[in-house]
Amino acid sequence: MTALRYSSVATAIVVCAAAWAQDRPVTPPAATDALLPRRVTLRAHEASLRTAIEQLNRQTGWQFQFQGEIDLDKPQTLDIQDKPLWEAVDSMLSLASASSVILSDPASGYSFHLFGPHVHEGPFLVTAWRVSRTVHLDKDSANATLQLFMQVVTDGSCRLTSLPLRPLPTKVEGSNGVSFLPKNPLPESRISLGSSSPLSTYSMAIELDPTLAVSGSSIALLEGTIAANVLRTEEIELPFGKTIERETPGVKMKISLSDELPPDAPPMGPIPQGTSIAVAIHYVRDPAMSSERWSVIRSALWSIQPRVAGDLGQWRPGPRYSSPPTMDDGWVIFRLIRPSGPTATQAAEPPKVLFSLPLASQMVQIPYHLVNIPLP
Repeated sequence: MTALRYSSVATAIVVCAAAWAQDRPVTPPAATDALLPRRVTLRAHEASLRTAIEQLNRQTGWQFQFQGEIDLDKPQTLDIQDKPLWEAVDSMLSLASASSVILSDPASGYSFHLFGPHVHEGPFLVTAWRVSRTVHLDKDSANATLQLFMQVVTDGSCRLTSLPLRPLPTKVEGSNGVSFLPKNPLPESRISLGSSSPLSTYSMAIELDPTLAVSGSSIALLEGTIAANVLRTEEIELPFGKTIERETPGVKMKISLSDELPPDAPPMGPIPQGTSIAVAIHYVRDPAMSSERWSVIRSALWSIQPRVAGDLGQWRPGPRYSSPPTMDDGWVIFRLIRPSGPTATQAAEPPKVLFSLPLASQMVQIPYHLVNIPLP
């Protein structure tokens, strides 16, 4: 294993360009039951939209690709000061006159395409992205099916884990003002979890009254509330050589970053050649914590995707270790490897590792109010 060495030479970089504010770390959620949205700051005076997008990418760790006829190099003025992420994305969509935006999480490879009517509430975004009408040839059109496709997306400050109740709308009105909530209960909604990434989504296909499709050109009003189980997370920036502690109801955690494992950590197998660092999480579970809640936290710990801040693709995921799920006092360890070789460059400073740390699981209510959803 190659020992870690860092250059002590400081490099000064002077940029003469538009006056962009320095990158600020994303505000972590408060350690309370309240779910606070992820926040970002973007400031520009006569700077290109491309530069604003790059800054948004750095602050979130995600990639944003705005779609449509957009001039990314056109000078723009923008002042977004400590605003919720989804509010900032809406401002960028308006400023760029973009038709949509694709968000992708490089750590997990998951992406989400935001377009169509949407609304945000705290860390959640709810979108109605498509309505599909199917007419069966062996039946009359009155028995056609009409499906509304919706998605719930988090901003990375928490993660969706399940929807225990049917997310049925409480109000559906056509463009003529007539209610189209059927008298009989709606069929069961089809729900699927889109990702275990911090950019997590739930996709839903909800059956609507098919006569709505012939009543007008749009759904004028769609209202409801989605009950969801969510996993509250904290964005961690862990410097090399440091150890931090976190304590939440039911779990205590000690997290360290080093090129060597803590003395009391279990041994791991052979380490690939190159520079190696390890994120070691030692957890102690309170036996009084329910098995259901612990299963969610434990699974999320194993799904952590640590990444090196500012990495340009040199660091690779290495071996992982996890204590058996039945252990209340155990470890989850992630190694990151920077392969050695003629193309490898020497790091100028010790690495910092970024990741989302699961804290607690809870139930939330996500209200939505959407208007003017086009019909097929």
